[in-house]
Order: sequence, then structure tokens, then C-alpha cells
Amino acid sequence: KVIDAYTEEIAPVGHVEDLTVTADNPTALQVAWEPLQLQLRGGILQGYMVQYCQHGDTQTCRDRSTQTVPIPGEEAASCLLQDLKPFTRYAVRVWAENREGHGPLSDYVIQTTAEAAPEDPPTNLHFPLVTATVLRLSWDEPRVPNGLITYYTAEVNGETHQLVDNNTVPVHGNTNYT
Repeated sequence: KVIDAYTEEIAPVGHVEDLTVTADNPTALQVAWEPLQLQLRGGILQGYMVQYCQHGDTQTCRDRSTQTVPIPGEEAASCLLQDLKPFTRYAVRVWAENREGHGPLSDYVIQTTAEAAPEDPPTNLHFPLVTATVLRLSWDEPRVPNGLITYYTAEVNGETHQLVDNNTVPVHGNTNYT
């Protein structure tokens, strides 16, 4: 005689392992993890929850606004977080859920989205030095640089100059410049 018996479901008792977060592009992070081991699920998983927020230097999500994304399915193991800000640090964590509740939270993984072009141009352009051979430019950096600015490009009378460490452009005496 075969007897079927089932235990009652309990909330998952284990946390997600091998959580990785990689910068997919300037506005997205790819999140991946190992599905929760069968013996730690406490029953049939409804899926996973991915929580994320912008990460400050001394704070994590508890003091900041968070967003949570449901990922349905027992064997789900990844998601793409989209519509994020370029070159911004995010804290991400994941937990499993079944009908009885959610399991322990994973540790946070901190990742920065990829760089993008500046959101706005430099401002307050002026010329602190103008001689017969040199034109020195000065400006305020873009308000939202979206990354580390490695150089600026200046176009003077149709000639393009890449300005890296020195904000001077050679000029040829007694000429109007635009």
C-alpha cells in the first residue's frame, strides 16, 4: 500500500547565492543568481524578488527609496534592471518567495552603470588668454557628466582640437576666430 503525505509549506529558509550584477549599458544592470536549492525552498516557489536602489557612500537601501521587481518562476535566475541613471552606483539584493512568505535576503551587491555622453554641454565658455599664437579656453563642466570626462573637443574656425590636459589652441596671428 502506497501512502502519499505532504508536509506543510513554510517560508524559504535559505538565501540566494552567487548573486552577480554587471553593467549591461549606461541605463541597465544585468542581475543573475543561482536558483535556491530545493531543500531550502520550504515549498513551491512563486519566484524571486529583486530589490534595488541608488547607493550612497554611507547608506544602503533602507534610508533611500527602493524599487522591487517580481521575477516569477521556481527556476528563474536572472533579470535586467532598466531605465537606470548612467554612471550611478546601485545596491541590489534578491530573495525567494513562496505562498508562506519570503526567505532571507541576500547580501547587497554594489555595481555602477556604464558611462554615457554628458547630459548637457559645458557652460560659461570664455577666453582668459588670447595672444597672436595661443587661444586659451575656460569653461564650467557639464552639470551631469554621466561619467569621467577624458577630453573635450573644441572647433575653432572649422578646425577640430582635442583638449586633454591643456585647454589651449594654437592660432595664427591677426585672424578672427569663431
